[in-house]
Amino acid sequence: MSRRALLQRGALLAGGAALASVLQGCGAVLPTTNAPPAVSSGSAPTKLVLLDGANIDAPDMAPRKQVVTDFMAGNPDVKMDFRALPSNIQWDRVARTTILSGEQVDLVNINGQFIRAWVRDGLLNDLSRDAQLTPAFGNVDPSFLSAQSDDAKHSFALPITHASPVHVTAFFYNKGLLDKAGLQAPKTLDDMQAMVQPLKSVGAVPFVHPSGDVGWNPLLVCWIQPMLVNNQPMEFTLRTLKGEVNYNGPEWIRTFETIANLTKNGVLGAGSGALSVDGAYQLFNQGKAAMLYTGSWSLPALAGSGIELHATGLPLVGTAQKAHPIIAFNGYAIAEVSSNKDTALRWLKYVADPAVDAQLVEKLQAFSPMPASNSAIKDPIAREVAPWFADGIVPLDWLWEPEVTTEIQNQVQGLVKGDTQPQAAADAVQARADALRREGRSYYK
Repeated sequence: MSRRALLQRGALLAGGAALASVLQGCGAVLPTTNAPPAVSSGSAPTKLVLLDGANIDAPDMAPRKQVVTDFMAGNPDVKMDFRALPSNIQWDRVARTTILSGEQVDLVNINGQFIRAWVRDGLLNDLSRDAQLTPAFGNVDPSFLSAQSDDAKHSFALPITHASPVHVTAFFYNKGLLDKAGLQAPKTLDDMQAMVQPLKSVGAVPFVHPSGDVGWNPLLVCWIQPMLVNNQPMEFTLRTLKGEVNYNGPEWIRTFETIANLTKNGVLGAGSGALSVDGAYQLFNQGKAAMLYTGSWSLPALAGSGIELHATGLPLVGTAQKAHPIIAFNGYAIAEVSSNKDTALRWLKYVADPAVDAQLVEKLQAFSPMPASNSAIKDPIAREVAPWFADGIVPLDWLWEPEVTTEIQNQVQGLVKGDTQPQAAADAVQARADALRREGRSYYK
């Protein structure tokens, strides 16, 4: 497969109307009935090992586990073995190690951040090879397929709610705290700067960010950089990957300067460079920070906190007229090493059934990549988040090589802490990209 085709054809998302269609539910169709194969007397069921990013037995996973239970009840010749892996950046390392060790792996619940690298390394099965999944892919909004595949004819992961709801980034804010300080939700980064002193008078900061969990640091780049490159983030990213733009060029240095200034100017709370995700949630829920820059995936952790929770779009940077939130999701993929591909396809077909997907959306109150499922969403905060899908783009760290992503994560943490300067951070990332090219491991040779 051409690496050039992988990035050129898979990077751009259909924006506007295509993403907006995710929000227009029209109800689910009735599930199809799949008669399970007969199980011969005394034969053991086929075990499918699935590497997941969550513990299927956790209480909040009950709706997902019920789907697994129902599938096995209807397919007594199959046993699903879900194995929880770290849900952060360590997922990639542990999952690869598991496969390379020779352990059985049939399916992976893979975050889009890793899909291109796994395809590059030949670890995933091309799901478009099997006509059984053609209807399933037809039910998914094309925007989400283009976000993780080289082209519409070759999808390596199937995004469905059982793998992960669809998420979009936004700024969540504590309206009660802003009211106390006499403030409105910010529309620009300048507005956030003007909030520093009023919020300080009530014992709070504008926002905190969990830069101690370095996997969250590309979010800062994904918020700021698109507006510094004339709202052409995909084109700019591809040019950077090709080497036509350097990571230590002026656009990247301006991005890193803007991030460093968040701390210097008091917009970003002190200590964010060592802050964990749970710590950031806690400070926000305690009224110590007025805002939290995260995504709809954080709603379960923020709901019921007792604060007056609301959501707004990403504050504009500089002279930009539009922000570009990022959309994110997981998909189910079949491991290339699996010897149970036919059985794995049966599982994928089941969980991609529109009725199964719609029932999960209703229980989870989270968005699906299947537009027909989303009429079941009633949660008011989820509905506040919904409009930000319209201008959504692929997370830029889905496009960078994983080694470059790691360097950016660490350098952004240094910028937030004040331990490094923008030029030095940019030079370090460029050095990493140069090394990949020398080693023949860059996406563009």
